[in-house]
Amino acid sequence: LESIINNVGQEYKEREIARIEEANVLSKVDNTRLTPDGTIEDYIKDYVEIQDIAIKNATEIYDETEKLNETVKTIVSIEGPIHADMVIRRLRESCGLSRAGTKFKSTIMDSIKFNENEGFIINEEDFLFTDYDQIVVRRREKPNMDLISDLEVEKAIDLVLSFKKSLKVKELAKQVSRTLGFKSTSKKTSNKITSVVDAMIGKEILINNNDKIEFK
Repeated sequence: LESIINNVGQEYKEREIARIEEANVLSKVDNTRLTPDGTIEDYIKDYVEIQDIAIKNATEIYDETEKLNETVKTIVSIEGPIHADMVIRRLRESCGLSRAGTKFKSTIMDSIKFNENEGFIINEEDFLFTDYDQIVVRRREKPNMDLISDLEVEKAIDLVLSFKKSLKVKELAKQVSRTLGFKSTSKKTSNKITSVVDAMIGKEILINNNDKIEFK
């Protein structure tokens, strides 16, 4: 009996720790409502890509660890939240390679891990950024939903609802996708946005009021 009680107590403790950690993330992301001023376009930034990467050949990737660490940090500081795969792609293209081999990828992932351990970058499900204030809504020329962080989608949902107040899920997904640069909203894009909406409802940020999504 004592063993059962201890197990239950441990499970409760683990759930409570997870709940507190999630609350801390939400406070960092800052889902507080903005008071709209001007138009929604005033709150959307263009996605900015890094223009000049210091590393120009694969030898530097393998032999100059300090330079690689600094370069990874620079890419993230300019493009974050950016998926780890895109960091690898930026470096591959800078080195003039048509593909990234296993060693190339693992070396860059080691650098990402170093920067994370040192506190220079944050890693949320392979999306990298320097701090939570870096998360803003950005419009891309050729958006790919797999390469857009849920945290940025949350910001886009926040933005749209700050102006529109209440929308049906389908219309909300459409308007959110437009803020991110999508000219049309595919099923895949809509499903991801909807999943973030559902998560925000679960976190008690949003509610579904008679089939319309609005702030709680």
